Amino acid sequence: MLHIMTNPYIYNKLRAEIDGAIIAGKISSPVVRDAEARALPYLQAVIMESLRICPPAGGLLSKVTPPEGDTVCGVFVPGGVEFTGITWAALRNENIFGQQPDLFRPERWLDVPEEKFKEMARVTDLAFGHGMYKCLGRTVALMELNKISVEVSFDINFLHCFSQVSWLLLFVFYFLSSVRYERSMLLSLMWPRHGTALPPFRMGSRRSGAPVDAI
Repeated sequence: MLHIMTNPYIYNKLRAEIDGAIIAGKISSPVVRDAEARALPYLQAVIMESLRICPPAGGLLSKVTPPEGDTVCGVFVPGGVEFTGITWAALRNENIFGQQPDLFRPERWLDVPEEKFKEMARVTDLAFGHGMYKCLGRTVALMELNKISVEVSFDINFLHCFSQVSWLLLFVFYFLSSVRYERSMLLSLMWPRHGTALPPFRMGSRRSGAPVDAI
């Protein structure tokens, strides 16, 4: 939301699409339907770019290699090593998402070949985890994003209240919620080289923020 509120071009383009759909009678009242929101291409581009640029979790659930070790992405990893992928890095892969992957640019999702779009969407879906550990609330979360993005009215005066402090608080929160993944991975990759067992590390619980009720 901060990306939208602090970028007049994106904000105005998104509001124009939503307002145009309301005028054309393509949005139900009093609450937009999920299918109607999904029919708005720029809104969908904004949502996908939001999940890409700031995923809910910084990494996937960690795994432990078997005692005999294993080969991961062509690299042999000794046995008993706990490691995980870093979603933040995967979602900033220039080979997948094009130039300036650190820039919030919804346009990267528009006017791209279908196969390229599917590849980008598949990687961005890592924001919800993968495999048997994938977030069970993914469908509900996407529905909430669709509805809230249309229903919330962005007050222009409210936009001016945001400052660099808002960005700092956002990324401090994100860092604290994700650091356990990075610490676990770094310790796991480095510690076995010393010939000793990996020190115990309590993962602990993490609150990612209270969920927003579906509208």
